[in-house]
Amino acid sequence: MFERAIGIAFGILYIMTFFSPLGGYHSLSEPYVSGCIWAYMTPSGYVSLFLGLILLLRIPKNKPIFLLLIIGGAILIWTYETQGAFLELFLDIWHGRTCALWYRDCYDVDFYSPIGIPFCVGTLSFLCGLLLGILHGDRSSESPKAVASRSQQFSSI
Repeated sequence: MFERAIGIAFGILYIMTFFSPLGGYHSLSEPYVSGCIWAYMTPSGYVSLFLGLILLLRIPKNKPIFLLLIIGGAILIWTYETQGAFLELFLDIWHGRTCALWYRDCYDVDFYSPIGIPFCVGTLSFLCGLLLGILHGDRSSESPKAVASRSQQFSSI
């Protein structure tokens, strides 16, 4: 029950990340045009939405929550860190222009931090998954018969 509550909490946190602001920008060709980079404009937003829905709906029912948190956190961190190389292209796609395809530095990104909300949520998810995995591993999955037979073997030596 506790693990399911953590899965629901992280599912909601991942979906909330989809609506988080990531930075600001303005076009170098039109300096008066400025905007905010939201997570739904970038791949990390859609990855966080997808991961949140997986955790809320618990689609792979046979996988433990800690494994989903570790894998989801690693995927979100990787997506967030690699999307910066293509950020201008994502802004072009969002605005329907082709500036970044032909020129470099079409946008001046004012504050796009390499450590932002998706990075922090991914790191928290990864670390919480590791902690749950350690706690889950402490529980004995062996039957009492197997434990008793193993202890008999060692007592006879």
